[in-house]
Amino acid sequence: MAVGKTLNELRFDLLNTLNILSDDADFDYRLIDEFIINKRVKHFQNTFNKMTSVIPDAYYQNLACLPMMLVDSSECCTNTDCYVVRSVDKVPAIMSLSDGELIQRISPVGLESKSYTLITQFRLPYFGNSRYNKNSIAALYYNNYIYLISKDPIYYPQIEKITVRAVFRDPREAGAFLTCDDQPCWTAEDTFPIEERLWEWMKTDILATDFRLKITIPMDNEPDNMQNTTDLTPDGGTKKG
Repeated sequence: MAVGKTLNELRFDLLNTLNILSDDADFDYRLIDEFIINKRVKHFQNTFNKMTSVIPDAYYQNLACLPMMLVDSSECCTNTDCYVVRSVDKVPAIMSLSDGELIQRISPVGLESKSYTLITQFRLPYFGNSRYNKNSIAALYYNNYIYLISKDPIYYPQIEKITVRAVFRDPREAGAFLTCDDQPCWTAEDTFPIEERLWEWMKTDILATDFRLKITIPMDNEPDNMQNTTDLTPDGGTKKG
Protein backbone atom coordinates (compact mmCIF):
# COMPACT_ATOMS: atom_id res chain seq x y z
CA MET A 1 0.00 0.00 0.00
CA ALA A 2 1.30 3.48 -0.89
CA VAL A 3 2.46 5.51 2.10
CA GLY A 4 0.27 8.42 0.99
CA LYS A 5 2.59 11.15 2.29
CA THR A 6 4.53 13.94 0.64
CA LEU A 7 8.29 14.29 0.97
CA ASN A 8 7.74 17.11 3.48
CA GLU A 9 5.49 14.85 5.56
CA LEU A 10 8.04 12.02 5.51
CA ARG A 11 10.73 14.42 6.71
CA PHE A 12 8.64 15.63 9.63
CA ASP A 13 7.64 12.06 10.42
CA LEU A 14 11.32 11.43 11.12
CA LEU A 15 11.73 14.60 13.15
CA ASN A 16 8.58 13.93 15.14
CA THR A 17 9.87 10.47 16.06
CA LEU A 18 12.91 12.12 17.63
CA ASN A 19 10.84 14.99 19.07
CA ILE A 20 13.07 17.60 17.41
CA LEU A 21 10.60 19.87 15.70
CA SER A 22 11.99 23.01 17.35
CA ASP A 23 13.05 25.92 15.18
CA ASP A 24 16.33 25.79 17.08
CA ALA A 25 17.32 22.48 15.51
CA ASP A 26 20.57 23.21 13.66
CA PHE A 27 20.48 21.13 10.50
CA ASP A 28 19.60 21.47 6.86
CA TYR A 29 16.32 19.82 5.85
CA ARG A 30 17.89 19.08 2.46
CA LEU A 31 20.21 16.67 4.22
CA ILE A 32 17.24 14.73 5.59
CA ASP A 33 15.75 14.59 2.09
CA GLU A 34 19.01 13.04 0.86
CA PHE A 35 18.77 10.43 3.63
CA ILE A 36 15.27 9.55 2.40
CA ILE A 37 16.28 9.36 -1.28
CA ASN A 38 19.35 7.21 -0.61
CA LYS A 39 17.59 4.78 1.74
CA ARG A 40 14.72 4.42 -0.74
CA VAL A 41 17.18 3.18 -3.37
CA LYS A 42 18.88 0.85 -0.89
CA HIS A 43 15.76 -0.77 0.53
CA PHE A 44 13.95 -0.90 -2.81
CA GLN A 45 16.79 -2.82 -4.44
CA ASN A 46 17.33 -5.06 -1.42
CA THR A 47 13.63 -5.91 -1.34
CA PHE A 48 12.78 -6.40 -5.00
CA ASN A 49 16.00 -8.07 -6.10
CA LYS A 50 14.87 -10.93 -3.86
CA MET A 51 11.33 -11.06 -5.25
CA THR A 52 9.81 -12.04 -8.58
CA SER A 53 6.50 -10.27 -8.04
CA VAL A 54 5.36 -7.25 -10.05
CA ILE A 55 6.66 -3.90 -8.80
CA PRO A 56 3.75 -2.08 -7.09
CA ASP A 57 2.34 0.85 -9.00
CA ALA A 58 3.08 3.18 -6.08
CA TYR A 59 6.72 3.47 -7.15
CA TYR A 60 6.16 4.56 -10.75
CA GLN A 61 6.16 8.13 -12.04
CA ASN A 62 5.28 9.64 -15.42
CA LEU A 63 7.16 11.98 -17.68
CA ALA A 64 3.98 12.70 -19.54
CA CYS A 65 5.15 14.89 -22.41
CA LEU A 66 8.85 14.29 -23.08
CA PRO A 67 10.12 16.30 -26.11
CA MET A 68 11.98 14.35 -28.82
CA MET A 69 14.37 15.29 -31.63
CA LEU A 70 16.21 13.74 -34.59
CA VAL A 71 19.87 12.87 -33.95
CA ASP A 72 22.56 10.97 -35.77
CA SER A 73 22.26 7.25 -35.10
CA SER A 74 25.95 7.00 -34.21
CA GLU A 75 25.00 8.15 -30.70
CA CYS A 76 23.49 4.78 -29.89
CA CYS A 77 24.07 2.45 -32.86
CA THR A 78 26.89 1.18 -35.01
CA ASN A 79 25.21 2.55 -38.14
CA THR A 80 26.12 6.02 -39.37
CA ASP A 81 24.71 8.41 -41.94
CA CYS A 82 21.17 7.85 -40.70
CA TYR A 83 18.97 9.16 -37.92
CA VAL A 84 17.05 8.06 -34.88
CA VAL A 85 14.74 9.94 -32.51
CA ARG A 86 16.10 10.86 -29.08
CA SER A 87 14.78 12.72 -26.06
CA VAL A 88 15.90 16.34 -26.08
CA ASP A 89 16.99 16.09 -22.45
CA LYS A 90 18.41 13.32 -20.34
CA VAL A 91 15.73 11.67 -18.22
CA PRO A 92 16.14 11.09 -14.47
CA ALA A 93 18.25 8.05 -13.61
CA ILE A 94 16.03 4.97 -13.65
CA MET A 95 16.07 2.43 -10.85
CA SER A 96 17.55 -0.90 -11.89
CA LEU A 97 17.35 -4.42 -10.54
CA SER A 98 19.31 -7.51 -11.50
CA ASP A 99 17.27 -7.92 -14.69
CA GLY A 100 17.48 -4.30 -15.88
CA GLU A 101 15.93 -0.87 -15.55
CA LEU A 102 12.38 -0.51 -14.28
CA ILE A 103 10.58 1.03 -17.24
CA GLN A 104 6.92 0.11 -17.34
CA ARG A 105 5.96 1.91 -20.52
CA ILE A 106 7.27 4.19 -23.27
CA SER A 107 4.58 5.31 -25.69
CA PRO A 108 3.15 8.16 -27.71
CA VAL A 109 1.36 10.73 -25.55
CA GLY A 110 -2.02 9.46 -24.32
CA LEU A 111 -3.12 6.62 -22.07
CA GLU A 112 -4.79 4.83 -24.98
CA SER A 113 -1.60 4.82 -27.08
CA LYS A 114 0.11 1.53 -27.85
CA SER A 115 3.50 1.17 -26.16
CA TYR A 116 6.72 0.97 -28.11
CA THR A 117 8.70 -2.27 -27.84
CA LEU A 118 11.33 -1.92 -25.11
CA ILE A 119 14.73 -3.30 -26.10
CA THR A 120 18.29 -3.29 -24.76
CA GLN A 121 21.33 -2.17 -26.68
CA PHE A 122 22.26 -5.81 -27.22
CA ARG A 123 19.02 -6.45 -29.11
CA LEU A 124 19.37 -3.31 -31.17
CA PRO A 125 21.17 -4.83 -34.21
CA TYR A 126 18.45 -7.45 -34.63
CA PHE A 127 15.32 -5.37 -34.12
CA GLY A 128 13.30 -4.88 -37.29
CA ASN A 129 14.80 -7.82 -39.14
CA SER A 130 11.68 -9.94 -38.70
CA ARG A 131 8.60 -9.60 -40.85
CA TYR A 132 6.66 -9.13 -37.62
CA ASN A 133 8.53 -6.02 -36.46
CA LYS A 134 10.06 -4.53 -39.59
CA ASN A 135 7.61 -1.61 -39.43
CA SER A 136 7.62 -1.30 -35.64
CA ILE A 137 9.31 1.26 -33.40
CA ALA A 138 11.57 0.21 -30.55
CA ALA A 139 12.41 2.26 -27.44
CA LEU A 140 15.88 2.16 -25.92
CA TYR A 141 17.15 3.68 -22.65
CA TYR A 142 20.82 4.49 -23.14
CA ASN A 143 23.16 7.00 -21.47
CA ASN A 144 20.14 8.48 -19.67
CA TYR A 145 18.39 9.32 -22.95
CA ILE A 146 15.36 7.67 -24.51
CA TYR A 147 15.87 6.61 -28.15
CA LEU A 148 13.22 5.51 -30.65
CA ILE A 149 14.46 3.35 -33.49
CA SER A 150 12.81 1.86 -36.57
CA LYS A 151 13.96 0.28 -39.81
CA ASP A 152 11.47 2.57 -41.51
CA PRO A 153 12.27 6.19 -40.58
CA ILE A 154 9.10 7.43 -42.25
CA TYR A 155 7.58 7.52 -38.75
CA TYR A 156 10.22 9.83 -37.24
CA PRO A 157 8.82 13.24 -38.28
CA GLN A 158 5.54 12.36 -36.54
CA ILE A 159 7.20 11.83 -33.15
CA GLU A 160 7.43 15.11 -31.25
CA LYS A 161 6.65 14.03 -27.68
CA ILE A 162 6.33 10.75 -25.82
CA THR A 163 5.35 9.44 -22.38
CA VAL A 164 7.78 7.57 -20.13
CA ARG A 165 6.58 5.67 -17.05
CA ALA A 166 9.37 4.35 -14.83
CA VAL A 167 10.76 4.07 -11.31
CA PHE A 168 13.28 6.89 -10.85
CA ARG A 169 16.14 6.75 -8.38
CA ASP A 170 15.42 10.30 -7.24
CA PRO A 171 11.70 11.07 -7.60
CA ARG A 172 12.36 14.80 -7.21
CA GLU A 173 14.07 14.94 -10.61
CA ALA A 174 10.74 14.36 -12.35
CA GLY A 175 9.83 17.86 -11.21
CA ALA A 176 12.18 19.31 -13.86
CA PHE A 177 9.86 18.01 -16.60
CA LEU A 178 6.48 19.35 -17.66
CA THR A 179 3.18 17.75 -18.59
CA CYS A 180 1.50 18.70 -21.85
CA ASP A 181 -0.42 21.29 -19.76
CA ASP A 182 2.89 22.87 -18.69
CA GLN A 183 2.61 21.62 -15.12
CA PRO A 184 5.54 19.95 -13.27
CA CYS A 185 5.45 16.16 -13.47
CA TRP A 186 6.12 16.09 -9.72
CA THR A 187 6.13 18.59 -6.85
CA ALA A 188 6.98 18.39 -3.17
CA GLU A 189 3.25 18.42 -2.45
CA ASP A 190 2.64 15.25 -4.46
CA THR A 191 2.54 11.83 -2.83
CA PHE A 192 6.05 10.43 -2.56
CA PRO A 193 6.39 7.21 -4.61
CA ILE A 194 6.91 4.62 -1.91
CA GLU A 195 5.06 1.84 -0.09
CA GLU A 196 4.23 2.07 3.59
CA ARG A 197 6.18 -1.07 4.50
CA LEU A 198 9.33 0.22 2.77
CA TRP A 199 9.01 3.56 4.55
CA GLU A 200 8.92 1.86 7.94
CA TRP A 201 12.14 -0.03 7.13
CA MET A 202 13.76 3.14 5.80
CA LYS A 203 12.75 5.18 8.82
CA THR A 204 14.24 2.66 11.23
CA ASP A 205 17.45 2.61 9.20
CA ILE A 206 17.73 6.41 8.97
CA LEU A 207 17.12 6.89 12.69
CA ALA A 208 19.67 4.23 13.59
CA THR A 209 22.41 5.39 11.21
CA ASP A 210 22.18 8.74 9.44
CA PHE A 211 20.60 10.71 12.29
CA ARG A 212 22.92 9.19 14.86
CA LEU A 213 26.01 10.15 12.86
CA LYS A 214 25.05 13.47 11.29
CA ILE A 215 22.56 15.47 13.31
CA THR A 216 23.11 17.44 16.52
CA ILE A 217 20.86 20.05 18.11
CA PRO A 218 22.37 23.31 19.43
CA MET A 219 21.31 24.53 22.86
CA ASP A 220 20.56 28.28 23.18
CA ASN A 221 21.59 28.75 26.80
CA GLU A 222 25.29 29.21 26.05
CA PRO A 223 27.22 32.00 24.27
CA ASP A 224 27.76 31.45 20.55
CA ASN A 225 31.44 30.68 21.03
CA MET A 226 30.67 28.09 23.74
CA GLN A 227 27.67 26.42 22.16
CA ASN A 228 26.92 22.89 23.38
CA THR A 229 25.28 20.19 21.33
CA THR A 230 22.91 17.47 22.33
CA ASP A 231 24.26 14.05 21.39
CA LEU A 232 21.63 11.83 19.75
CA THR A 233 23.64 8.67 20.44
CA PRO A 234 21.38 6.25 22.35
CA ASP A 235 22.26 5.38 25.97
CA GLY A 236 25.11 2.93 26.00
CA GLY A 237 26.57 4.33 22.78
CA THR A 238 30.14 5.53 22.47
CA LYS A 239 30.99 9.09 21.57
CA LYS A 240 34.39 9.98 20.25
CA GLY A 241 36.18 12.72 22.11
